[in-house]
Amino acid sequence: MRKPFKPCLKTGCHSLTRDRYCEKHNYIQEEQKKEYRKNNPYVNENKGFYDSKEWKKARRLAIIRDRGLCVKCLALGKYTKFDVVDHRIELKDDYSLRLELSNLQCLCHNCHNKKTQAEKKKRNKKD
Repeated sequence: MRKPFKPCLKTGCHSLTRDRYCEKHNYIQEEQKKEYRKNNPYVNENKGFYDSKEWKKARRLAIIRDRGLCVKCLALGKYTKFDVVDHRIELKDDYSLRLELSNLQCLCHNCHNKKTQAEKKKRNKKD
């Protein structure tokens, strides 16, 4: 089944498209992608890793093990669907643990954001 047509996101353009922008304005999306990658080095560093078969397999195993639930919420007695498979020890801290199932955990966005903020604070104190 094909996606329905919708208006191009370029202001003032009345063309219909199945994508974000019509063919005439598709360059805008490409520029946005380039800008995002340029300003987000984390995406650039690990792009190939997150596209790999090995990561997809490890991720799937972590989801099965955690039953698709956020492990932090579950520890508090709440049943929350996971959004992210997180590395307990970040890739930049120990890349060798990137595929270790014991280093992976399912988290909801809320718990993942809290963990990320705590790690940033800890890192800033070290520096």
